Amino acid sequence: MRDDAKLFVHILAHRTLAYHFETHDGSDWMSKYFFTGGTMPSEALLLNFQDDLRMERQWWVSGTHYERTANHWLTALDAAREHVMRRSSTRTAGVMQQSGCSGGACSTWWWRSCSAMRTEMSGASRTIDS
Repeated sequence: MRDDAKLFVHILAHRTLAYHFETHDGSDWMSKYFFTGGTMPSEALLLNFQDDLRMERQWWVSGTHYERTANHWLTALDAAREHVMRRSSTRTAGVMQQSGCSGGACSTWWWRSCSAMRTEMSGASRTIDS
């Protein structure tokens, strides 16, 4: 990188906490299948790593737009329900097997759950910002 180069970083972050996504048991399906080995950064986390890069500007954007996006995904999933029911995703196979069900119904449930989680997490920022 050139000395005068700039880097734009766009991340989903928790307002105050940074934590690792760890799988403790079978109920931690988000940690296991969505954020495997990942870390939820806090809003201020990157401020702790400024040896090689310097933060010039930081801002917080509410989750309203992402909430709308997640709702559109859910609408599209519902519209494609028959197609989803006919196909089973290898990405969801482990979740389906652990839950004791199989086939398109479980795949639909899994994606609906993920979409609901995204909607709730994004929409919650409105409450925090108020």
